[in-house]
Amino acid sequence: MQYRDFFEVHFTISTKIAIFTQDKGSVLVMKYKKGTYGLPGGHMEKGEDPDLTLERELMEELGISLDSYERRDFFFRNSKKRSMILAYTAIAPKTFVMNPPHPDKEHGVWMTRPEVESCATLSTAYKAFILAQW
Repeated sequence: MQYRDFFEVHFTISTKIAIFTQDKGSVLVMKYKKGTYGLPGGHMEKGEDPDLTLERELMEELGISLDSYERRDFFFRNSKKRSMILAYTAIAPKTFVMNPPHPDKEHGVWMTRPEVESCATLSTAYKAFILAQW
């Protein structure tokens, strides 16, 4: 049985990542066309491993790959607890360059801790995860 197959009856599963600068002064978040913010990552496809989901989504959204990252936690994104997030962290390498395929639709931006804390359009769950990892 595949990882996603076990849960898909009860949950949708996504992978999300908080990527910090080397000095942990900033975190990378996604900025969407509609003015909202989120974490890079996305939904797991049937039969897909969570790490491969994360790697695929990072390439699709930001045009990047990471040599190392760690799965840190999981949480539920909505009040019905039907959307499980597998949450990761990473430190951006010094040579980190984003090449988002659709920058007019979504792209990465760096936020400081005070910017994350005051961002009204970043979900409470994402904000709590980022701040707990800082």
